[in-house]
Amino acid sequence: MRGRWGRAGAITGLLVAIFGDLGRRAWWAYRAGGREQRAIRTSIVARRPADRATHVPLITPAWQPFVAQALPVQATAVALTDEGDQLPVVWIDAAQRPDVADLPRVLNNAAQASDTPVLATQWLADLPARRVVLVVSFVEPVTCSWALSFDLLQCKPTLELAAITAELVVALRNPPSTEDRQLSLMPLREIPLSVRLPLAPTVQLHAILTEYTRGAVVS
Repeated sequence: MRGRWGRAGAITGLLVAIFGDLGRRAWWAYRAGGREQRAIRTSIVARRPADRATHVPLITPAWQPFVAQALPVQATAVALTDEGDQLPVVWIDAAQRPDVADLPRVLNNAAQASDTPVLATQWLADLPARRVVLVVSFVEPVTCSWALSFDLLQCKPTLELAAITAELVVALRNPPSTEDRQLSLMPLREIPLSVRLPLAPTVQLHAILTEYTRGAVVS
């Protein structure tokens, strides 16, 4: 029992170190069960204080190392699961990040071994540049931190759907070849090499989208 608590404490400490942003940032750790193509169960390890629910998380110097290497979203779509649910999908080029490209295989092996992945996510906003960054950090079954960069002009519908579903499918191969495929509906099983990320709670993303919409209306 003591060993189990020690392991949990080590994981919690690592997550705090990754997502501590000068005392201002909240962080979430999620436990995702099942294969990457199945619905993911999440449980909150640490919650953001309620009085910060409307805070727009900005890119600060502490987050610059992640943002500088963020992988841009190349295309978007909506995936239809076997259960009839619709999930937002984004494509990225992970050719320069073999650790990210290998995540589907690693997570599939973990699922077969009944291991539970542990990860944390953080949304960041650069509203003057009309950009949103999602930082993702896996702690188990592999240590892997990376980030995605969204162009708000092109990806706003995708982000709005992600705020509703609290889930995002990240595809690593064969993006749609034409712009008219943006937000087209396609079966999830036809998207190879993808990872399903739990995003709940999504108060950060809601706050970013609300602020961006307010600014767009004013301007």
